[in-house]
Amino acid sequence: MSRPAEEEEATDPTAAPVAATKASRAGTGKGSSGNRSKSKNKGKGKGRRGAAPEAGALPSVAGHPRARASVTQIKAGVGLGAFGLALMLSLKASVPLVMAAERALIAGVCGYVIAWGCAVAVWRALLAAELRARADALRAAREDAGRPAR
Repeated sequence: MSRPAEEEEATDPTAAPVAATKASRAGTGKGSSGNRSKSKNKGKGKGRRGAAPEAGALPSVAGHPRARASVTQIKAGVGLGAFGLALMLSLKASVPLVMAAERALIAGVCGYVIAWGCAVAVWRALLAAELRARADALRAAREDAGRPAR
């Protein structure tokens, strides 16, 4: 009874380098990616959005679910509003359509960026106030727990 070629390579001590070479060449064919990673810095850099903050780190606006949703809605609304307003005013002033669209795009992008900055600034202040309120509540609860009951 003959053994399969794979078993012969496994039992033959000279076959180990051949098997290793075959395994290393497995992903080098044309059109195949093998086990190579697409990203060179895999696992480095920033974590996924909304990941748990490090110990002692302040919470970010991007990590807070209500803040992230609110900032997204504000950016979209102000960007579209600025686009529509600029387009309407440009067309009302008899500006050619191409120039009016160009002005509207610029106004939309500017509105988007300004709204993003303002929304993040407001939410940072809100998160700081929320943290202060939570700290005050914990401090009050700790003081109440230390007092004897009447």
